[in-house]
Amino acid sequence: MIVACLQEALRHHQAGRLAEAEGLYRRVLSVDPQQADALHLLGMAAQTRGRLNEAHQLVSRAVELKPAEAIFISNLGVVLEAQGRFREAEAAYRRALELNPRHAESLNNLGNIHRSAWRIAEAARAYRAALEQRPDFAMAHGNLGTTFADRQKFDEAIACYRRALAIDDRLADARKNLAVALADQGHFSEASDELSRARAQNPDDSGLKIRQALLQPVISASVAAIDERRGQLETDLDRLLKDDLHVRDPLTETPGPAFYLTYHGRNDVGLQRKIAAVYCRGVPSLDFTAPHCRSGRATGHAPLRVGLISRFFYRHSVADHYGGLLRAFPRDRARYTLLRVTGPEDEVSRAMDASADRVVRLSTHLAEAREQVAAEELDVLFYTDIGMDPWTYFLAFSRLAPVQCATVGQPGTTGIPNVDYFVSSDRLEPVCGQSHYSERLVRLRDIPHYFERSRMPEIPLDRGDIPLPRDARWYVCQQTLFKIHPEFDFVLGNILRRDPVGIVVLFEGQVPTWKALLQERLRRSIPDVVDRVVFLPRLKRDEYFGLIAQADVLLDTMHYGGGTTAMHALALGTPLVSLPGEFNRGRVAHALFQKMGILDSLATTTNDYVDRAVRFANDRELRESLRARILERCGVLFSNPAPAVELEEFFVDAVRRSSAGAA
Repeated sequence: MIVACLQEALRHHQAGRLAEAEGLYRRVLSVDPQQADALHLLGMAAQTRGRLNEAHQLVSRAVELKPAEAIFISNLGVVLEAQGRFREAEAAYRRALELNPRHAESLNNLGNIHRSAWRIAEAARAYRAALEQRPDFAMAHGNLGTTFADRQKFDEAIACYRRALAIDDRLADARKNLAVALADQGHFSEASDELSRARAQNPDDSGLKIRQALLQPVISASVAAIDERRGQLETDLDRLLKDDLHVRDPLTETPGPAFYLTYHGRNDVGLQRKIAAVYCRGVPSLDFTAPHCRSGRATGHAPLRVGLISRFFYRHSVADHYGGLLRAFPRDRARYTLLRVTGPEDEVSRAMDASADRVVRLSTHLAEAREQVAAEELDVLFYTDIGMDPWTYFLAFSRLAPVQCATVGQPGTTGIPNVDYFVSSDRLEPVCGQSHYSERLVRLRDIPHYFERSRMPEIPLDRGDIPLPRDARWYVCQQTLFKIHPEFDFVLGNILRRDPVGIVVLFEGQVPTWKALLQERLRRSIPDVVDRVVFLPRLKRDEYFGLIAQADVLLDTMHYGGGTTAMHALALGTPLVSLPGEFNRGRVAHALFQKMGILDSLATTTNDYVDRAVRFANDRELRESLRARILERCGVLFSNPAPAVELEEFFVDAVRRSSAGAA
């Protein structure tokens, strides 16, 4: 009777009829409470249905009864991982592999643990080992795909996902990840179709609903397409705000921030507030308050405890702008903790660690990271780049310090209720700037960063070293391709029409398909001159600086201009034409030129932009005069301690206001 009952229960279990399966498992256990298989399977059914404590008790009991059963121990690891007990889960998988080194499920699960801690190469090895044991293991094929996607090898990732789905068409994670990889390549329609298929198979999956709503094209087809997509997003968000949503792990189930909204040239505050409201509604675990914040007022530590947090505190543009602050803070009334995720380490990360008063390496898992930050009892938490990465975005929903700030490392509002301030600069913000933020806008005198001048090539490149026609005039736009707004196409076209020997030089970008998508758009928008838009592959550092130095003029993109690239251009003295935009993200070059007291290359209209670009490119004397003035004055932009002093003054004032209960 027991064997037959278990077999029938397992059929229900495998078909997804969990209630029926659980009833039969319990019937077996009413006859034999020590039946280990029934305990194990009932525990896994409970885990699937979100009853994690019950699952842990049941599977643990099964392991006690059969301590040498590798699958029991491996599945105990699955439950522990779902509970956020990642170290114990890893130990369980390793124990299972000691008992059975060929156990494919344990190898696959161990790969998941490696991947969640940025150990991508180890994860890939584990998945391949699982596939050596079970070539038809669909989940392992899908998981191997994620390791390719992590390294932006999207073609290989897509092949893995399709292989997984060929084995098991209902593998939800593989189809979701296939959609994500297609979206990252810029294949918006194909990604949307795959998400529709996934939702048809899993209609109650809240993460898929959110993911499909937030899907955005990487390269927008037109201005009309941007507005149409934003309108659809608002409709979808309004619907989601009325829906019964439940997401357990936002990092794996949802896309996180709507990254590409910031590049549309529109005011995002309304949409970002709604996106944050959807996450507040659908992810109950985000509602976390550190014990020391429960009074709603600052702690009164002297000196203040300030935390700087990012996933990008290594050789990355974020560290270029914020790493030096740790050396420049005066520390008259504050001490600084560097909160970094376990990940890449290099000379930049080591220098930042050495400059901090304290360093805390945070877990990649949100629940653990929240507890780690809470234990620091910070007065101020300063997020350098909310929106660049899902991990910091979701962490910011919690109240981990009485004062929480975002800044221009990702220059757009977060919409998150627990982010109190957006720290910007008077030079970056228009008069109406507050209307662009859900946070309280702070206008410092300087841009809140500390940027060191880059080392230039010891042997300057000649034009002949660069694979471009020497006799052409080079209009170089060194921005990533998704910064090239459809409105900017027509500016590029007019420059090329005005200068018959000019070429516009763009960079291919991180993903090869982006170039093809942009070329397709340019063939529609500026067909008569598109043949003089030239794409270069990504260059090595010295080659890149050599190109910038040899350019006749640099073109700043509209709506979202350069930051790091503008600093590099001005360090070399190369003229940069810019049209200050409506939002801070389109006003960085404007702020830098203002600080230098040089306004020659700041345009007031798109026609003026074209005029200035063509004039600088064609008038060598004018160009060299501007270059000389830039080189003479650009020193004020680099290694400037004033923003660090201003920031510390702001931190002290914000904590004082919090202590007094002021808004």
